[in-house]
Amino acid sequence: MKEHPIIFNSEMVKAILDGRKTQTRRVVKPSHIKASRGCVIKRDFTNKCRIIDNTVFTEMYNVSLGELKQPFGQVGDRLWVRETFRLFNSSEECTHYEPNCSCSQNNGKPMYKASVYDDYINWKPSIHMPRWASRINLEITDIRVEELQDITFEDCVAEGIIPPRRKGMFAEDETMEITLEEFISLWNSVNKKHTWESNPYVWVIEFRRLEK
Repeated sequence: MKEHPIIFNSEMVKAILDGRKTQTRRVVKPSHIKASRGCVIKRDFTNKCRIIDNTVFTEMYNVSLGELKQPFGQVGDRLWVRETFRLFNSSEECTHYEPNCSCSQNNGKPMYKASVYDDYINWKPSIHMPRWASRINLEITDIRVEELQDITFEDCVAEGIIPPRRKGMFAEDETMEITLEEFISLWNSVNKKHTWESNPYVWVIEFRRLEK
């Protein structure tokens, strides 16, 4: 069992904490193909290699999914979540007006933007979060490669999208379309270079949250 870091924005962290998010999709990059196979890859990944049914086809040979580097691990591996955070600084944030102020006890402890409603604090980017400050651990239950537009309604829900309701009931015909539109909007807001319209190949990572 190995551990790998993975970044989520604050909204997706909330979805994980709420138990709504059990899937994530990440773009397959040229660096994920093992160099030992000699695949010549330029910046435009799709010009030289493309993935179909979990297989990378190049001009001269096939590369199986097992020959792809799996940057997020395999089934059974664990992911520790990096999120926007900061470390509590009692010297700056405590008034000490109270005689028995216990504020200093929190000094140096991590705080998380997803759980604090304060727009005036200088938060640290998630990429800088150290392992010890992470509060969310996930276990990979499945991992596969597919085209982004292969996502299903159930997958959208597993990605943390809340389906619309009408009078407490699902409006089936509209629910699927609106739910997909919300996922597309979410995806495009995060992935500027690999939009929904470009239909990139993605790692589909299914996971369950582990209790500490």
